[in-house]
Amino acid sequence: MLHLILESRNYIKKKYRKLQQGNFIDLLFLTVISVVYLLFLVSFLTAFLQLYGFSRKQILGSCIVLFLLEIFLFSGYYLIKKKGYQSKNIVKSEKIFHGFSILQFIIDGPLLFISFHIINYVRRGTFSFSNDFLFIAFIIMAFWSLTAIFTRKFQKNWNKNIWYLISPYIKSIILMLFGITFFVFIFWHFHFSRLELFGTVLIFGLLEIIVFSFLIIFKKSEAGEKDIESVSDIQKILKQENLSLEDNVSGDSSIVELLEREYLSGQHELYNFISENISLKEINEKLLEVIDTRTSFNIQHLISKSISLFINLHQINDFRWLNRYLLLLYEKVTNGGYFVGNLETNKEHKRKFYQKYPNYLARILYIPNFIFRRICPKLPGFKQIYFFITDGKNRALSKAEVFGRLYFCGFSIIAEKEINDRLYFIARKEKTSSIDQNPSYEPIIKLKKIGLNGDIIHIYMFRTMYPYSEYLQEYVYKMNYLNKNGKFKDDFRITEWGKWFRRLWIDELPQIINWLRGDVSFVGVRALSQHFFDLYPKDLQKLRIQFKPGLVPPYYADMPETFNEIVDSERRYLERKKVEPLRTDFIYFFKAFYNILFKGARSS
Repeated sequence: MLHLILESRNYIKKKYRKLQQGNFIDLLFLTVISVVYLLFLVSFLTAFLQLYGFSRKQILGSCIVLFLLEIFLFSGYYLIKKKGYQSKNIVKSEKIFHGFSILQFIIDGPLLFISFHIINYVRRGTFSFSNDFLFIAFIIMAFWSLTAIFTRKFQKNWNKNIWYLISPYIKSIILMLFGITFFVFIFWHFHFSRLELFGTVLIFGLLEIIVFSFLIIFKKSEAGEKDIESVSDIQKILKQENLSLEDNVSGDSSIVELLEREYLSGQHELYNFISENISLKEINEKLLEVIDTRTSFNIQHLISKSISLFINLHQINDFRWLNRYLLLLYEKVTNGGYFVGNLETNKEHKRKFYQKYPNYLARILYIPNFIFRRICPKLPGFKQIYFFITDGKNRALSKAEVFGRLYFCGFSIIAEKEINDRLYFIARKEKTSSIDQNPSYEPIIKLKKIGLNGDIIHIYMFRTMYPYSEYLQEYVYKMNYLNKNGKFKDDFRITEWGKWFRRLWIDELPQIINWLRGDVSFVGVRALSQHFFDLYPKDLQKLRIQFKPGLVPPYYADMPETFNEIVDSERRYLERKKVEPLRTDFIYFFKAFYNILFKGARSS
């Protein structure tokens, strides 16, 4: 009703504006529209409130007389003013009509069918219809078709604002309501059920708005700019190259005092962190950029390879397209230059969340918070909804994911430190990291491993690490080295649930697919990544690739405690398997089974 009143007011304003401009044809059209709006309003009030005492002839006659009087008066006014009126050259914008969306049409029809059946069941408590149902359905379908044509709601143009795209559906529902009431009023069909007529249209409008809002969100996500999350996309921007510090320009105008007294004034801990890891005296003032922004607008205007030290004080969690942002920095930073950024980690967010609420309430509220911030952004379909609602602000990010993205985009981490509840890092632009696989986001991932004859095979596993963790193997090894079981010590890339998955071997269940395909045998040494494979002695590397990797490794049979003991255990197993393959696998399987069942052998 409010929409109708506002539209009527707009048409009245347009009508008198056209009268002043002297455009009589447009004025005639607007006069007809305003009278139709008035007629629809009276019809709706009469039919909805059941005011059957009104005379149709009187109402229709009044509207027709009003229309004729307006045309007569406006024509006289137009003829009187025409001589003194000089038309202006008004450039009309050309209307662009987009193609018909079959998908929207196919979805919309069943929604109307469902709405009609819902209302019929609500009214009668059964799916059987009244005697008038065919006539009522025909009226609704007729006005559905007419309003769809009039509002052009099935146009496919996903680049507009979502509210602009939804408005044709809202207008269509309003026109359907008034069209049906006008029909009922003119032909005096007041015996029809108002619930079936108006209820069907209102339920239909609600379903339309819900369904097409989701459809528009998905389509806008597909049509709009996307983040760079594949090897093929990033290779179009980055090239493997040997970089040096030759682009850094040193000079007398040092940035030491500029950073300490101006840009980082009051942030002494951050300044000390930067100065301890970067030789600031070697960086010229002209090659420094310090900003505090969540958009790329202030970065795009910079000249390529013009910044040796880039500092963004805004947390990286608020960037919508994170990889695009990092690749833009890669382009602007000089070879060997530095990027200083910060983030709020998942652990810090959880700590603040539990401080905000009482412990019992925080335990309950954190579950939907976890689902929305951590799970939805990684699921197809829900990802578009999440970013539509949040626009990427306050994004849930782990240390492993951010560092992995940096390596994926051509940076390497040289330092990190917790300062004021944020994790600050210093990344250096180096040659592009080894981009030999796409970043993994799905629950089941494929990991590249060394198989028989040194061929690369893809091992299926349930995800136990944060996204982009596969790009941090070298970094984690350099920082933590190996544990006694031959795995990374204090590996921050593993999620909390991932630790339980590994202890119960749940993460390795998808490897059954590899066993069925013949990539691995049931018993055998672990399938290793290229990085781990390179840590092994050369003689054992040659021996390893003579056999398929296995699901049950000799580790569980011999229970070695150090990396060297693991190497010796695998060497003994493989040398023995060369002589007696079946007997060796049989013995090692039952040894492993006994240790797992009775001695509690577990994967770390």
